[in-house]
Amino acid sequence: MLLHLTPSLIREIATLKREARRDSEAMSEYLDIGQPGGWLTMKDLQKIGDHQDDLRGADARRLRALATAMPEPALIELTALMLFGRGNDGDLDRCRRIATQNSRGAGEVDYVLAKPLDEYLPRALEKLGL
Repeated sequence: MLLHLTPSLIREIATLKREARRDSEAMSEYLDIGQPGGWLTMKDLQKIGDHQDDLRGADARRLRALATAMPEPALIELTALMLFGRGNDGDLDRCRRIATQNSRGAGEVDYVLAKPLDEYLPRALEKLGL
């Protein structure tokens, strides 16, 4: 059972994450960043610095603003849903306890946004029958 987030908000977050990832990949390709195997050169790092705002598209900025504005209980529930959708053992309540115990405070937003929410959140909703 969801306590702080709605299924529609969770779907919106997953969609924003998918679009943000797509935008970032497209910009990386456009800037010709990265080598086979994922290595970055000094030239790549300079390009990233020069185009940091471009690499963080509108969807990524909107997603970050949305997560940053969440009250702590909602952010913990988002983390719990991410863990649940990722396939951690147990039910959502157990994932909620884990998320609460391991809460990173202000760093929670960075932690959760670094995860593939576009994969984990839809799985979590499916497992919940939502």
